[in-house]
Order: sequence, then structure tokens, then C-alpha cells
Amino acid sequence: MLKIGAVLPLTGAIASYGVEAWNGLRMAVDAFDADLPVQLEVRDNASDVATTERECLGLIQGWGASVLVGAVGSTNAAAAAHIAQREAVPLVAPGASHEDVTKAGEYVSRTCFIDPEQARALAHFMHANLGLVRAVIVEDQGSAYSLGLSQNFGSELTSLGGEVISRERFATGESDFTSLIHKVRDLKPDVVFLPGYYGDIGPMLAQSREAWKDTVLLGGDGLDSPRLMELAGELRAPLFLSTHFAADEDRPGVERFVARYQRRFKAAPGAFAALGHDAGALVLDAVGRAGDVSPEALKNAINQTHQLEGLTGSLAMGPDRHPDAKQIVILRVGADGRRFEARI
Repeated sequence: MLKIGAVLPLTGAIASYGVEAWNGLRMAVDAFDADLPVQLEVRDNASDVATTERECLGLIQGWGASVLVGAVGSTNAAAAAHIAQREAVPLVAPGASHEDVTKAGEYVSRTCFIDPEQARALAHFMHANLGLVRAVIVEDQGSAYSLGLSQNFGSELTSLGGEVISRERFATGESDFTSLIHKVRDLKPDVVFLPGYYGDIGPMLAQSREAWKDTVLLGGDGLDSPRLMELAGELRAPLFLSTHFAADEDRPGVERFVARYQRRFKAAPGAFAALGHDAGALVLDAVGRAGDVSPEALKNAINQTHQLEGLTGSLAMGPDRHPDAKQIVILRVGADGRRFEARI
């Protein structure tokens, strides 16, 4: 029997990501057509590092997991990666884009692109596709995800001939962004780059509606949540974000997945649903090549994946155990939802 343990945020600050990833993972396992029985168990890490570590250990030592899927968010995934590597059990992170996550060791891989890649893609989109030059970056001073995106975006934009005219900072959980919003408005940028998570950026956008109406807004995959627009309300400025998947993109398998997901969960799938599905698909594809379900055999087969096409693109593992040369999807977000804009 293959025992897949999932550690995902079903509650807490980034719960929408975890719920989607769990939905996608279940769909991948349900579609698995083989004689091998698969047992699936999920634990809620409540978007918390200490809980992530405890639940990973529980699944490995108490439940006997052959492989782990999780966590979501780079900080939690790094904690899970540390446990998986120490316990010699493979872990596949669906959505953990900080480049250091897989550096924990050979038992850790992921299905998503890494932050430097999406930051560079956003800089190219701003400069080449939108023809814009001057940007203000608004970064979360306590988030490795936000600071990594900020640094790579700024470096790439500068190399393309653009300009970062200011870097402004906020702290996770802030509720009043009035001073920051007015300062950014007075700088008159072409673009405001918002490398953060939807729980903070949504309220910021709600407060900035009139002040930022004459600029373009850019963000990373941390904004790709149905909750973003619930928090932001009506936008007066165009918003583009980089992500992993677009439900309306014309790609093989996407339309069928979207229809199945909507029938089952009564909602359109977002990026983390597709990433969760791809994490499951990566594990199950590896099972067919591993020869057995021992953690070491599964780890080797996952790391040797070279010809697997997922919902989010190619899942060919590179030397750092994340997909090589994975393209980035750009969405346009507005009152009519999230729409495919480009693939970079």
C-alpha cells in the first residue's frame, strides 16, 4: 500500500491555498488507475511552522507515510522539508516558491517554479508587454517570499532599462496603509509591484482604490486566491499577477480538469488546486517507475522525472529538484474574475 500524507493549511492565513491543494491532490489520487491501493491522509498545519513540523512527524512516525505532500507557503514548506530530509521520507511541495526550500536535501522536491523565475517574468512582462518603465515596490519586511521577489524583480527590471524609484515596506497584519498609499501615489510610478500574500494586499488595495487608479498593479502568485477580490473590492487600476495555472487557458487537460473540479467542489479551480493535483500526479507517476513504495525508491523515482506534463506545465525535475524551464502564467484580475493574459 502507498500511504500519502498531506500537511496543508486548511485554516489560518493562507487557508484558501491549502484547501485548493487538498482538493487537487484528492482528484489526482481518485483518478489513479492501478492495482496498488493508495491511502490518503491530511493534517491541518493551520498555516503555522511549529504545527507543520509536528504534523509531518506524526504522519511519518505515527501513521507510516511513504511520502508527504506539503506544505504550502515557503516558510511552512521549509519546516516540512527539514523534517522530511531528517526522516528520509520524500516530500513534494505543491506551492513553495522560495529557491532555498529544496536545498534541504535530496528527499525534497516541488511542482512549482521558483521566485527568481516569476520575478524575472513579471519584470519582462512590465517592460516588454506593457511598455512601462518606472516601478515602486511595496514589500512585506518580514516575509522571505516578499523580499526575494522584490530583490529579483528590481534587479531584472534595472537590467532591462527600467527603474525602481522607491521600495516601501509594511508588516504582515497591518490594517492601516494610508501613509504608505499616499507616499506611493505622490511618486507617480507607472507600476506598483506588490510581492505579498492576499491577506495583506487585499485590504491594501481596498484602501488604495482612488489613490492608485492611475497606475498598473503587479503581483506574484501570493495574490492568486479567490479571497483577494473579496478583500480588495472593486479595483480602479488594472492588476496583473504571475501564477502557475489559468482555468481559461487553452492547454491539454485543462478544460476537463476544470469541469471535473467545478462539478465536485462547486467552484472554479485556482493555481493551488492545479499544483496539488500535479504533486499527486508526480508521486503516482514515480510509483510506476520505483519498483516498490519504499521512501528511498520513491525519492529516486521522483527526482528522475523527466517526461511528465502536468496541469501547470512540464514537471521535468532539474538538479535542484524543481521543474526545469517552467513557464509562468500571467493573469489579469478584475471584476470579471481571473483571466489568462500571457505565458512567459
